[in-house]
Amino acid sequence: MADRPERVSAEGTGADAWAEEVIRVDPAGNVYVRLSRNGRSLLLQLSPRGTQPRVLSRTGMGDVSYNEVRGMSEHEAVALARAYAARLGEGRSTIAGDFPHLTAGGAAQSAVLPAAHETRRRTAIDGLDPEVHRFSLVGSGYTAVRGAFSADELAALRAEVETALAAMRTVVQAGRELAYTFYDRDTYLGTRCMYCWGDACLGLLDNQLIERLSDAVIGPHKLFDMTSHSALPATRFPRERTETWHRDIDVFDDSPASVRYLWFFVYLDDFTADNGAPWIVPGSQRIPNDRVPNARGGVDRFPTKVQLLGAAGDVVVINPSALHTVGHNITNRPRRMMNVSVCHTDVRPLLDHWAIAGPAIQPRANERLRRMLGAEPEWSLDGTWSLLPEGWQTAPRDGGRAVDPAARVFPREQQGFQRSHRLR
Repeated sequence: MADRPERVSAEGTGADAWAEEVIRVDPAGNVYVRLSRNGRSLLLQLSPRGTQPRVLSRTGMGDVSYNEVRGMSEHEAVALARAYAARLGEGRSTIAGDFPHLTAGGAAQSAVLPAAHETRRRTAIDGLDPEVHRFSLVGSGYTAVRGAFSADELAALRAEVETALAAMRTVVQAGRELAYTFYDRDTYLGTRCMYCWGDACLGLLDNQLIERLSDAVIGPHKLFDMTSHSALPATRFPRERTETWHRDIDVFDDSPASVRYLWFFVYLDDFTADNGAPWIVPGSQRIPNDRVPNARGGVDRFPTKVQLLGAAGDVVVINPSALHTVGHNITNRPRRMMNVSVCHTDVRPLLDHWAIAGPAIQPRANERLRRMLGAEPEWSLDGTWSLLPEGWQTAPRDGGRAVDPAARVFPREQQGFQRSHRLR
C-alpha cells in the first residue's frame, strides 16, 4: 500500500522523505521537478504564474501540474502534487528561491533562464573539452560525447519523437509523399522540424553541448534542420536495402578547408551492432567527390569503416561530408535518434525555420533560439512543412511564398543532401 501522499517532505532525508530533483527548465521557463521515494515517482511541471491555461493548482510561487506517474495511482499523484503545491505556496520549498521567474508570471516567457538553472547546465558539461572534440572532428570526421542526457531527458525526447513519427507513419501508410525527407515504409522513418513537437526537442536548440562544440568547430552557426529517425526491424530485407554509403555535403577541390556543417546525433536508444548503428569512414570528409571509389557493394566496401556504437543518452557528432551509412537492424525493436543539423551562418539552411516555428515559439524565443531558427532572413526559403502538430500555425514572412521543392536550386555543396534524401 502506498504511503499517505500528504507526508511530502522534499527537503527531508529519512526513509519517509520524497527526494526532490530539478530535471530541467524548458525555453518557456517551465521547471520540471521529480519527486521520488522507494521506487515511486512523480514528475511535476512548475510554470510561471498565469502562463498555462490549465493547471492542477495555482500558487503565488508558481503554478503546478504533473506529467508522469510511476508506482502510484492517479488519486495518489493528485494528492501528492497538491501537497507539494501547498508547500510551494507557503514558501517551504527552495524552488521559488532558485527560480524566482516562477513568481513573475507571463513576463518570464522571454526572460533569460535563472542563474540556478544555468549552474546545473554548466555542471552537466564541466568535463567537456571542445578542443579535443574539434581535433577528432577535423582529423577523423566524427567524435562522441558519452552520457550527455539523463534518463528523464531521454524519456521526454522519446515521447515527443514517438508522437512525430506516429504522424509520419500515418502519412506514409496513406501513400503521401513529403519533400526533403528520406524514408522507407518498411525499414526507415524520418521527419523534420522537430522543434515544433515539444519543449524537450525545442530545448536542444539551446543545449550548451551543441552550442560549445559548434562554436569551437564551425564558429558562428545556426540550424540547418532538426530531424528524428527510426530504423525499423529489417531482418526480412536484404542489407543492401538499408545500407547505402553517401555523404550529405559534397566535397570539391575548391571546397573551404573549414568545417561548415555538423550533424549532432542524439541517441535515444542503445546503438549496437545488432540494431544497425551507423558506420563512417574516418578521414573521408577531406576527399573530393571525384576521388571517392564507387560506394556500391554494401557496408563492407570500405575496410577502414568504424561503427558508431553508443548508449542511449550519448551524442555522436559527425562531419556530414564524411562517407557514412545507417546499419541493418536485425533486432525486433526500432533504433531511434534525433539529428540536430547545424551549419555556418553564411550557409543557406534547408527551410525557413523561423517562419515554421510560428507564434507558438517566436514570442518566447531567447536570443540563442532566434539565432538558431534564423529570425533575421537572409534568403528566400521554403517556409512550409506539411507534417506539423495538429493545429500548428506557421508565420510566413511578409511577401513570402511557398517554394516548390522540385524547383528549388540547392547550393552546390548541398547536392549530396539532395541526392541522399531523394527530395521530392
